[in-house]
Amino acid sequence: MSPAIRLHLVPAQRQKGVGLRRESRACHGCLGREAVCMIKPVMQKQKNIVLLGSGGSLGSAVLGMAKAFPDRINVVGLAARRDLRTLAEQIREFRPAMVAHGNGYELPHGEGLGSAKAATVEEIVSGEDVDTVVVASTGARALDSILRAIRHGKTVVLGNKEAVIMAGPLLTYEAAQHDAKLIPMDSETTAVWQCMMEEAEPPNRLIIPSRFGPVLAGELGHMARISPETFTTRERRPLGRKRAIDASTLMNKAMQVAEVHYLFNIPLDRIAVLFHPQDRIRALLELRDGTMKAVMAHSDPRVVIQVALAFPERWENADLPGLTAADLTELAFLPLEEDQFPCFSLALDAVKKGGTYPAALNAANETAVSLFLYQQIGFQEIPRVIERTLATHRPVFDPTYDAIIAADKWAREFASAQTAS
Repeated sequence: MSPAIRLHLVPAQRQKGVGLRRESRACHGCLGREAVCMIKPVMQKQKNIVLLGSGGSLGSAVLGMAKAFPDRINVVGLAARRDLRTLAEQIREFRPAMVAHGNGYELPHGEGLGSAKAATVEEIVSGEDVDTVVVASTGARALDSILRAIRHGKTVVLGNKEAVIMAGPLLTYEAAQHDAKLIPMDSETTAVWQCMMEEAEPPNRLIIPSRFGPVLAGELGHMARISPETFTTRERRPLGRKRAIDASTLMNKAMQVAEVHYLFNIPLDRIAVLFHPQDRIRALLELRDGTMKAVMAHSDPRVVIQVALAFPERWENADLPGLTAADLTELAFLPLEEDQFPCFSLALDAVKKGGTYPAALNAANETAVSLFLYQQIGFQEIPRVIERTLATHRPVFDPTYDAIIAADKWAREFASAQTAS
């Protein structure tokens, strides 16, 4: 069990007239990182982005950022699986060149594509004018689109954890082969990415904070009935129902561990998850010389969206919440008590085993959460479905794409048959 860490920060007095102007620049000296610099930053050209999953809460937040920075972000493609009316409204507002709908339906009567071309997702992510593919959709089905974007050498902004956990090694290998960039779009994972920019080797220890811990576990343990609404109503952030449940079971946190392990090659035994009730620190790195680096920010998803889309620049945005000294007077890290979150432990064990275990894990979790949402199993059955699926799984190590998809398909079928009688 990790020891508790408690930090007390006393706000420093700023001397009048003393200070440095901090700017971002993209140059050979700072490699696009934030630096105290007297050189005026060179404005990057407008980024042409494609957004997959435009109809969800994360997709809506990405479009909100595009609306806030129309001179820097140009939406050239939209893709959505459901909610055709919202998609039609987005077409009118952002006027993309290409639009894809996952279910192949026509737009509602009276709505139209405007000047946009109806296209497949493959056509959208591979367009010559596309710089960046932003993946805001959830679930394993995004894996194929992500791979296609990578194989066309695009910058891929990853707001989808499921694809990374099921095929992390394959994604990083393909990115290296095709000179594609992978940028995480998640509070903690993006914070680790920022901390690791200047580091040539893995940290001695990485602490990923969790705002959920023993308090939540105790609350859930005393509830007579747990429904899907239990989680969606308690979330401070606009999350979809699956994301809210994954956050509460800490499956989301385990996926973050897997993401930083795969994307930044940090050994699993150097990653710790601790309970951080103040929810201010997004990542904390302990380096080999004993120093520590941290990223602190509100959990507002717009913050990480802007960081990911602006890179290598830093954009000023008065609409985003900032932290004050009063927010940082006390910062505590406490033991997580992992035994109270069985999904978390199951997920980490699957990642350690490797092969197709993570793909089976993700499929089992998606299926179990869906069964819970449709009230076919109880909340406490979610980890049991996952455990039975993993115990029965016959893994393939060093899997190909086809082996990963086969494991995903098998696990979904097996987990679906585990409904309570």
